[in-house]
Amino acid sequence: MGKTVSKAWQFIQESAVFKLYFINTSWIMAEKILRILLSFFVVAAMARYLGPIEFGIYSFCFSLVTLGQPISNLGLDSLLVKEFVHKNFSHEELLGTSLLMRFFSTILVNTLIFLISYFFVLESGLETKVLAIMMIANIFQAFNVVDFFFQSQVQAKLSSICLSLSFFSASILRLFLIWREFSLIYFSYSLILEYSLFTFFLLISLKNHTLSIRSLKVKSHVLKTIIKESIPLILSGVFIVIYMKIDQVMLKSMLGNKQTGLYSSAVKLSEFWYLLPTTLSVSLYPLLARNFKENFSLYMHRLKFIMGVCFWFFLILSLGVYFSGDFIVETIFGVEYLGSIETLKIHMFAGIVTSMSIFYAQKYVLEKRTKLSLFGAITGAISNVILNIILIPRLGIEGAAWATLISYILPTLSISLIFDRSIGVTFLKSISYVFVAKRFTVDKN
Repeated sequence: MGKTVSKAWQFIQESAVFKLYFINTSWIMAEKILRILLSFFVVAAMARYLGPIEFGIYSFCFSLVTLGQPISNLGLDSLLVKEFVHKNFSHEELLGTSLLMRFFSTILVNTLIFLISYFFVLESGLETKVLAIMMIANIFQAFNVVDFFFQSQVQAKLSSICLSLSFFSASILRLFLIWREFSLIYFSYSLILEYSLFTFFLLISLKNHTLSIRSLKVKSHVLKTIIKESIPLILSGVFIVIYMKIDQVMLKSMLGNKQTGLYSSAVKLSEFWYLLPTTLSVSLYPLLARNFKENFSLYMHRLKFIMGVCFWFFLILSLGVYFSGDFIVETIFGVEYLGSIETLKIHMFAGIVTSMSIFYAQKYVLEKRTKLSLFGAITGAISNVILNIILIPRLGIEGAAWATLISYILPTLSISLIFDRSIGVTFLKSISYVFVAKRFTVDKN
């Protein structure tokens, strides 16, 4: 293990290109670690203060907002970074066109989800108000396309600072609301503060990068290209969020707000750790996209190594939570949430598959095989809904956790068995690749 670490450090020092991405990743990791620590404290304080019922309402409304994000995102997360790296269009054209698309799609999707929820899902005026405020806050997410530009330019430092400042400000507000004993509705307003501040800081950073809102352009040929490539990604994103978030919606309708609150506390605790693979994928995607185009063997080497790191990290973490879940839940959330212990233990193991799949999904985008992502997402969504219907009445919130774990495994398994067996082979090889890889291939460019 010591030799592996020393070789990795030697590789970082020798490779000027990778050093740039290492620094970029370090900034993102620093921001994510800070956010994890602060989130643990703030979410735990909110859960204790609001109690399982009101915390369940807050989590349920936030899940409804999240359900619409893949459609309003238009699949731009990976697509834009790739286009910025490959430079098929000017930065002004890509930013301007994608920003306009995101802005109108966000308003349209938010309105549609709110109306459907109002007439068919929401049960009280409080739920309606909380959801409406969250939907307004979500409009600011349209400006995240600026963040994608910074990612492509390996400028994570800018995004990390913007995100840290906005999140820290919102966290202070949430703690103040708890201290002054404000009602649930005011916690929803903290999202408006967080998202609007992030947008404000991003636009200031963009201006300092010699770009501004006034310099952006909207071009029809760029619009057509983005729409053509993003359709499978949009549909894939929709089904991914369905099988990641539909469990909380179904729990709310089948078991009520209290059980939803217990389940949400476990999910939030486990999903905090998804920030590691998400951070690595965001930071290293421009590098991997470049490797894919110029040196495919180097790309596969790095892909398997990163997937292996994610596997072992989540396996060790999941085992740690499995044996100490009682202490973790009681310490962070309090005795009211002890009913979520088994759910947390099960849900943690889902992170093993999720963390590895995040990177392989990027490979589908680079290979222009996004239909495989769509097939996997549909498989996961359908299986998750069916399993929830079967398991929730029998096992309660633990049934929802088992449904999530199984539905996370099925997409990769089904794609490997039906379309491309090399996918399953890559997943299996990556598990041991961290230990058997004899050296890093240095990128001299």
